[in-house]
Amino acid sequence: MNKLPSLEAFLIFLADKSSAFAVSLWQTSGTKKTKTTIITIIFLFNRLFFMIVLKALSRQRKEWEK
Repeated sequence: MNKLPSLEAFLIFLADKSSAFAVSLWQTSGTKKTKTTIITIIFLFNRLFFMIVLKALSRQRKEWEK
């Protein structure tokens, strides 16, 4: 059973929603420095999370191909 395409689609969905959250956060009131710091943290954690998940998915794909 190959669930990889649906997992990839889910990761793209999460990235899109987190980006939309960061943009909406930027449009709210607050100091520029605070907003920039929060948005930077959001994007760094997203990047770290997605790199870990994609690495795990590539390992899973190699196992499926065996």
